[in-house]
Order: sequence, then structure tokens, then C-alpha cells
Amino acid sequence: MSKKLDSNKINGLEIEQKGEEHPTNIFEGLIGIFLCYFHEAKGHLTLFTCPESLKNDVETLRIIQKHPVWWLGAEDFKEEGLNRVDLEFGGKVYAATKFKAKSAREKQRAGMSAETEEVFVLVVSVPVGLAKPLGDKLLSVLL
Repeated sequence: MSKKLDSNKINGLEIEQKGEEHPTNIFEGLIGIFLCYFHEAKGHLTLFTCPESLKNDVETLRIIQKHPVWWLGAEDFKEEGLNRVDLEFGGKVYAATKFKAKSAREKQRAGMSAETEEVFVLVVSVPVGLAKPLGDKLLSVLL
């Protein structure tokens, strides 16, 4: 039995969410996922988090907003050998990658059109104790 998709708009970007309940996640509290983008007027904004409660975690969002991934261009991640940037802080590893995708959001910077690609950042946080033993394989799967 499937339910229809609900559509939400966040800061001009459309996000589709499934309307069905998900079973309890055994990784909840261990793994955090953040999808962010850079808004010309508002700065770094979080579009999506999993679990959803992370969207209200001011301390964690501050770490995400200051992650060094923001200082690199999306083109840097196309080079062979660079697929993510890791930040270890407060007992967690924040692994991030940056990419471009089309967006219909009206851009607020001069010279940018609605067709200009949006720059997104995907961050996955895992405890150091989990990231160190499993290392690159785990983070590569998650990103």
C-alpha cells in the first residue's frame, strides 16, 4: 500500500517527502545526515536532516556552517582523489562533499538567473569510534 508524495517548498527549493511512516532506525543517534546549500542573502541553510530533530540542534548546525567544505568549489570534488572533506570535532567526524544541481529558485545575486546551478553540501556525521575502525569504506558508502 503506497501513499502519495507530499511536496514542500523550503526557501524556494522544492523537496518531496514520502508520506509513509518509517520503522525505527537503529542508527538514530549514531549517524546524522545534513543537506545544505548556500543562499546569497541568508548564508548557509539546511534543507534536510536525518533524523529530523537535527534541524533544531543549534550546536551541530553551527559546526556544519563552519565546516571547511564551504571554502572549496564544487569543481574541486570532480578531481580524482578528492571526494570528501572530513572535520573531526566533539567526538564526531563530519564528512562532507559538495556538488551542483539544477534549481528553479530565483537567485538574489546580480548576474545569476533561475537556471544557474545551485551548490549543495551533503554532510554525514558519525562518532569517531565508529568512523575510525570502519574508516573510508563506511564514509564512502554513506556519501
